[in-house]
Amino acid sequence: MTIYDHIGANKLRTLTAVAFYPVLLLISTGLVFFLVLSMLYDVSNPLIIRVLNWVHISIFYELQSQPFNYWLNEGFLYVLTGVLGFCSIMLVISFFFGDELIFSYTSPHAREATKKTHPQLVSMVEVSAIAAGLPAPEVYVAPDESANLYSLGRGPKDACIIITEGALKILNKSELEAVLAYQMYNIGNREILMTTTGISFVYGIVMISALLPFSRIKIGRGLWGWIISLTLIFYGLIIAPAVQILISRARVFTSDAGAALITRNPLALLSALEKMRGHGTRIETIENQPLLSNMCILPAERPEKEDYFGYVFGWFDSHPDIEDRLLALADMEGRYKQRLEGTFKT
Repeated sequence: MTIYDHIGANKLRTLTAVAFYPVLLLISTGLVFFLVLSMLYDVSNPLIIRVLNWVHISIFYELQSQPFNYWLNEGFLYVLTGVLGFCSIMLVISFFFGDELIFSYTSPHAREATKKTHPQLVSMVEVSAIAAGLPAPEVYVAPDESANLYSLGRGPKDACIIITEGALKILNKSELEAVLAYQMYNIGNREILMTTTGISFVYGIVMISALLPFSRIKIGRGLWGWIISLTLIFYGLIIAPAVQILISRARVFTSDAGAALITRNPLALLSALEKMRGHGTRIETIENQPLLSNMCILPAERPEKEDYFGYVFGWFDSHPDIEDRLLALADMEGRYKQRLEGTFKT
């Protein structure tokens, strides 16, 4: 499968996955609501009684006064309204402040690169921005010996690139241009908007779900408040991260192609990826967090041993297998040379 095939397949996957976000939220709400309500009616189960006593749900005693279908109709709309309300609020916060929150968490010690401190790096970013037809983003250097980089922001006008000191040390000029072009493509193609907003949205939902039952907000009290909280936990910890990771995995091949097209040098990106993999790409603040890791050009974590479980769950890794990326870039280099020589055949 060539890198051009990956680009075409990526568009359909991304649109399908994005369309499924609200559908999955509705399904998650209905599933959690039905399961919790069904369990509450099983009063013979001592475990259920213990849980009820622990969370002090007084409405439990009211459940027995009405049939199951009555509460199913009465409570579902209330719970769905609460879930949609909190998700909408968190989505707005993530859109406007997500990049700042993620930056402060992942790069607390990063310093902005200027023409005085890093003249060559700033110059290369400006050249890459011109080649991509974009305004030059701010660049920050993280004091980390690993070799990795990522970008944040809502769009080209407020984007920034964070690169580690390790990457600056091991990459030559053409390789550095290639990895910067990778991030410039993500910025120009608005990939960073989905990544930045999606990550902050998921973490925000999980935080709200943990605090909601203990807050003084009216909608968060009683049985319905706990169901809303459980729904947000289920959606925020399982459903949304899985969709986000699958979208990001599919987009990696597109970004590789975009970088190669900007630089007209697929082998430079291929060489950079191989060097960075050999040097180590682990970032301490991002390690073991696949959602944050998928911002980076390579996984920001230690490579795991290949075994049966690694193969089964590898589909949910933050990045596709690097060997597939290298093969696709090598194929693209061959096609690019054929176009220059006039021997390319479709």
